[in-house]
Amino acid sequence: MTDDRSPPPEAEACLNCPYPSSQKGGTLIAEHVTSLKEHERLVGRPDGYRPKECKRCDCPSVHIHAYRERVLAAESAKVTTIVCFRCSNPECGAVWRVLPALLARCLWRSWQVVETATMAGASAAASSPVPKRTRRRWKQRLRTAACPLLMALATSTVAVMQQLAGSMVDAASRLELVVAHAGVTGGSDGLRLASLASLIHLIAPGIRVM
Repeated sequence: MTDDRSPPPEAEACLNCPYPSSQKGGTLIAEHVTSLKEHERLVGRPDGYRPKECKRCDCPSVHIHAYRERVLAAESAKVTTIVCFRCSNPECGAVWRVLPALLARCLWRSWQVVETATMAGASAAASSPVPKRTRRRWKQRLRTAACPLLMALATSTVAVMQQLAGSMVDAASRLELVVAHAGVTGGSDGLRLASLASLIHLIAPGIRVM
């Protein structure tokens, strides 16, 4: 679809950069983990976050490689722990960080905090503990072109995602896509960004919503 609006600005390169095919490992997102309580419960279990297989070579054996702290700025809990796994195949050795869907990759905050700062009403956003400069930068990112995200959705094996991609205008912004995706999936407030971000990373690892 097309319309006569001016196209939105292009996003920063870091948002549209997929993982290179030669990369060993990366970040896996646990789409079903949307609460800090559930995340910490899984971290405390040896197999809580263990992938069924290496996503690079399909080796069925991956072992815990490290536990790392992840900053949770603007939260009562300032840090949380994430688990890293290494493939047991000596010819592969890929290391995978497993991130719960509630955490915004590369933003050092939960998606709920990010969503409140960027998509909530003026009064809620104004009371956000996120600095104004950071909120402004995030909002600018959401105003950029959604084209790379739409291209990813168009390759999805889920028909409704293909239809969503085809229904969006060429001049759609990332924010418009977030809202449209939530409308299709029934995403609730606080999880709209998280839901789309997890899906995009699953289809095109490395591509970011913001």
